[in-house]
Amino acid sequence: YVEDTKETDDSEMEESSLSQQDQFIEDSSEYLSSDVSNKLYSIITSDLGFEEVRFMGKSEAGDSIWTVYCDDISVTVTASDDVYMIWSGDYTFYDSGVVMTKQQMESTLITSSQQTSYYLIAKEIVLQNLKNPGSASFPSASETGMVKKDNVVAVQGYVDATNSFGGYVRSQWTVE
Repeated sequence: YVEDTKETDDSEMEESSLSQQDQFIEDSSEYLSSDVSNKLYSIITSDLGFEEVRFMGKSEAGDSIWTVYCDDISVTVTASDDVYMIWSGDYTFYDSGVVMTKQQMESTLITSSQQTSYYLIAKEIVLQNLKNPGSASFPSASETGMVKKDNVVAVQGYVDATNSFGGYVRSQWTVE
């Protein structure tokens, strides 16, 4: 009788039993000191409010620039002997100090479907206030400005339309 036994690789067991923080430190250890890795993890989770954090590696953007996934958002980090900056797209979370938390970002985030809806609502409001709405020509939604703060959204753009004197004019508008 021969018993089939499978030897367990210690590194496989160790990897699966690591906490998220320990896994983050291990994954970044090739590039950053443990002190900087710990500080980065603490800033991302405690100060910025992200929950799921994974160190992905070196960014192609340059030296000392790293990619980290934070709650499924790709975040760019500048760190070497210290943590200097953390950002994603137009959102700066950390610049030698906390600039914006995850919660603050979410309160200003406008999804593409929301952008379309807000644009159409604003366009309808503007049309209702024109002398000759049939003559109106609007820019595309991507050419308008939008900003959100908590539950208030402001949409800003222009319309080309004829006025009450028959002249074709461009008017700037803002709808909240």
